[in-house]
Amino acid sequence: MAQTKVQLIDGRTSPLVFPSGNGTNGQYLQGDGAGALSWATLPAAGLTKTTLSTVSLSGATVTMTGISSTAQEISLFWENLYTASGATFRIRFGDSSAISTTNYRAHSSYTAGTSGTYSTTYVDFNGAGSSASSRYNGLGRIYRRGTGNDWFYVLTTSHENAPYSWQTVGTWNGTSGFDRIQFLTDSTSLSGGTAQITYLS
Repeated sequence: MAQTKVQLIDGRTSPLVFPSGNGTNGQYLQGDGAGALSWATLPAAGLTKTTLSTVSLSGATVTMTGISSTAQEISLFWENLYTASGATFRIRFGDSSAISTTNYRAHSSYTAGTSGTYSTTYVDFNGAGSSASSRYNGLGRIYRRGTGNDWFYVLTTSHENAPYSWQTVGTWNGTSGFDRIQFLTDSTSLSGGTAQITYLS
């Protein structure tokens, strides 16, 4: 788009170089710091929500990828999760180079007051044991604290056939490339269920 100098009333030439044309509805004049102006459009307000594909929770570990490095808030959902024998469900975070086994501060407990767990190497989100008849549904919220790589998380899961739930609250000092969440257990493979991630960036 051609740009032009504007003649002022007193005969001087404006120090600003204006773009030709009228722009489009809602645009504004943006300066480049050197006197040149151009038409620009305001960015969309707020955060953009992205939903990743649902995955099957079957195998020794299941790693969900695709989280943007600009994500500010991550929601994790799981449904009908179970194992064939007793186990404790866990998650870990990571990036393209590795799943992290450090820098967690995970505090977990039953609502009934049963002894919980504390870990620096993973996030427990069910410590009651499980079996083929024990199915779990739950969600987790993972928030970036500020603009760095510190994350705060809150997870809760409930037994489909028993009146109890399990809560986990903690922090993770992560990496700048955090883009994946891994499901696993303490002793056996995952036998079934599904999980999905949405995030705001």
